[in-house]
Amino acid sequence: MAGGFNLKLDKQRRLQAVFWQGLKAHTVQGKQELSEDWHHVALTSNPADNGKLRLYVDGVPVAQQDAVSWGTPAGEDLFLGGRGRWAYRGSIDEVRVYNRALNAEEVKDLSRIVPPESRTGQHP
Repeated sequence: MAGGFNLKLDKQRRLQAVFWQGLKAHTVQGKQELSEDWHHVALTSNPADNGKLRLYVDGVPVAQQDAVSWGTPAGEDLFLGGRGRWAYRGSIDEVRVYNRALNAEEVKDLSRIVPPESRTGQHP
């Protein structure tokens, strides 16, 4: 595999983005444990900023890391929610993939879009 990508919660419920180059993993991770409530999550990598990775939760940057040569996921399979024993248990909504890096203000604006279930206190 030339490159791969995981966005997940670790055992302490911290958000973690992992990029794979063959068998080598590169990780950027938040420090805060996430509640089981709905959260907006974003990860950006901006070539104009030397590819620096920024991880956001609810519009707030929680971690960043200088880039390495991540490779490219082009031509690789994309699995939303995982598969097999890595399958995500929960709800995923409003997935977006952009062909450019969003800036911090754009990420913050998107995080303000709250799903109807969260506004009413009713969760699926």
